[in-house]
Amino acid sequence: MSASRPPNYPTDLTDAQWELLHSVIVLPTGGRPGTTDLRHVLNAILYQAKTGCT
Repeated sequence: MSASRPPNYPTDLTDAQWELLHSVIVLPTGGRPGTTDLRHVLNAILYQAKTGCT
């Protein structure tokens, strides 16, 4: 996880949920290494799914 964490939202993954999901995420091979924290991406997707797009 990165050093700067955004504020927690009710839809954010718990550590236990993240461990389960992290173990099944398939990371791409080759190319440049990723710099995006996938937990932040999943938290954003869950937030968007819960609140919708206004």
